[in-house]
Amino acid sequence: MSKQRKKNKKQPKEKEYTIKIPVYTTSMFDRNDGFYGNITYDEMLQFVTKRIKDFAYPLISDTRNKTLMTVINDIKVEEVLLGSDKALLLQISAYDTNFYDGYFEGETRINIAKNHKIGKESNYVMFFPRIKGLTPESYTCYFLMLVYEDPNKLNSEVSKLARLVAKEIIKVPIEKIKLPVIMDELKDYKIIPDLQIRFASMYESGDDVDAKFIQYLVTTKMEKKKTRNFRNIPYDVMLELINDKSDEDGYQTKKTSIKAGKTEYRISSIIEDAKEEFEALGEKIFNFTTPISQSEIETKIYDKAFILEKLQAVLNNYLSYEQ
Repeated sequence: MSKQRKKNKKQPKEKEYTIKIPVYTTSMFDRNDGFYGNITYDEMLQFVTKRIKDFAYPLISDTRNKTLMTVINDIKVEEVLLGSDKALLLQISAYDTNFYDGYFEGETRINIAKNHKIGKESNYVMFFPRIKGLTPESYTCYFLMLVYEDPNKLNSEVSKLARLVAKEIIKVPIEKIKLPVIMDELKDYKIIPDLQIRFASMYESGDDVDAKFIQYLVTTKMEKKKTRNFRNIPYDVMLELINDKSDEDGYQTKKTSIKAGKTEYRISSIIEDAKEEFEALGEKIFNFTTPISQSEIETKIYDKAFILEKLQAVLNNYLSYEQ
């Protein structure tokens, strides 16, 4: 009987986590950056490597409406092979600082001061060069930017750093897409699986404070937010919803996220008196995920060969999806 019980006893299943690897498209390369004639893949890689190595670090980024500052203090860049194709693997070292609260506790407790730094050196991003077109007059050059969002990071933590690097250091930011182009791309979907619209505003409120405190009051700011989520919405209804203005009163910004398959479109617009002068622009993101086990987290998560294996699988998937 005891042997039978042992046979029936199952080993606990190893816990699995998810690595998110979003794929972004950078803006087109500017031929005025020193390129003449046909641009080669090697030239594109050299261009990015030089900009990263020549940059005067640190790069400091303020967080909107927060005291927290994110600082990129170093980037290691390495040329890698994905099959027969070359790419650049970036290892970004960054930290947060300008804290006004918090503590670290190990064997002893340490209160975090304003000038303390909490950082990570394992932020990995890959730049893969793309050249499309057959003649010098009709080709475009850009990068696919693959971000390794491992489960040790907060949501979009590495993507934020990657965007900073693309925009401020390499000077090829994420490509912006005009709204009509996005809508045209979505035509093939009869039903849109996931749509979210977020409204927000920040404004100064009246002096609604007790009279005995009014002499000390400097300002009062009120924040107003509203989020609407839609599922399985027909394309024609989605178009009508995107163009609907009835919900915009009292808000300053409108952010729309449309998910279809592995593609996500993010559209930002400003709601103001002069809104007719503002053109809504969006971003196109391909979201891929890959599993990672607890044992792999403990032994492989930052192993370069493991990272490249995961990135190459996503890249192959993306390129086949793109075609």
